[in-house]
Amino acid sequence: MMPVPKECTHWWRERWWMEEQYSAGYGPSMSPEQVNNCVLAVSRVFTEAWLKTTKPHRAAFWLVSKGFDPLQFLISMGRDILATQCVPGFSGLVRNLRNPDTYESARLELSIAALISEEGYAIRLHPKLSNGKSSDLFAQYGDEEVYFEVKILRESATDEILCDFRDWVARTVDELTAQSGITFANGNYLITLDSGLADYFAASSRANPEFHTGFAAGTRDKILGHLRNGDREFYVSNVGTFLFRPKDVLEHSTITHHPVSPKVELSRILRGRLHGIAQQLPPDRPGIVVFRTPGDLDPCASQQAIRELLDGLGPDGAHVSAAIILPVTYSFPRRWSRFNGFAVLNPRATISATSLKAYRRLIVVCALSEERA
Repeated sequence: MMPVPKECTHWWRERWWMEEQYSAGYGPSMSPEQVNNCVLAVSRVFTEAWLKTTKPHRAAFWLVSKGFDPLQFLISMGRDILATQCVPGFSGLVRNLRNPDTYESARLELSIAALISEEGYAIRLHPKLSNGKSSDLFAQYGDEEVYFEVKILRESATDEILCDFRDWVARTVDELTAQSGITFANGNYLITLDSGLADYFAASSRANPEFHTGFAAGTRDKILGHLRNGDREFYVSNVGTFLFRPKDVLEHSTITHHPVSPKVELSRILRGRLHGIAQQLPPDRPGIVVFRTPGDLDPCASQQAIRELLDGLGPDGAHVSAAIILPVTYSFPRRWSRFNGFAVLNPRATISATSLKAYRRLIVVCALSEERA
């Protein structure tokens, strides 16, 4: 996350999005005035006074940048703000958008609220429930009433540790090959970490929180032993394969690794969460749970597992009509995500999600696949 430079806290005054090079891109679908209204809506959330005092924020990059991708961000958020700015509870959502710790979940709540609002639903944000808790979103259309609970899930701690370990291996190999007695110090390497390393880390860390320190020390000693023996190809148990070649054979040094397996990631996402979330949805109305995760999930394997978990909620979870899993979507170098979003129906739901117009809207707009009950 980056802070906003002081000279950029009035980022909207230049109106660069009105220039012909940009208006030619959005012209067929929006007028310059409509785009400007979207940007001004964003500026009312991320004000100059707030920007001067805020901590580093994920939205900062887009606010101070120019180009079609920042413009896409501004138009998308501005449209959602304009669609929901009169909704009860909007001021609380603005506070969450401004807070670096709650921005991502608030942004997802905003986008879902805007989608449902555009379908003609009356929206209320963060409605209070009779049990003292609150849901993220309430939507009403005629006799149809639906509650939503939205959760943003961070990159797993195991994935973070794995990335740190990858970087540590690179530094360690560079350091060890520079020592005297290593005959191929000027070469490059290709290191392929074991496909099961992330799962091994996850299991070992649960048994011993200090596991990583000892594992790193042992790994360093094994690598050094192979290098001193002059081994140009070797395998370190539970770590991976190491290959060293001259620079005219291997152009770059590279380390490849696999992310946490879908099974481990799914367990992390759902372990204990569905029971708690069910309490944040009213028991006498249909509810939809929306997860967004950067982790790598296999929809085919995950849908059945989630369906079984929903089924396992029993009568206490019959008001949860469906769970929706959304991936994080990346923009560079092209739009992509680590998996396709999907929805799973609760086989024991009192009201089927397919009967809800709000659910059907999300299925279409988010291009979600479905696991039928």
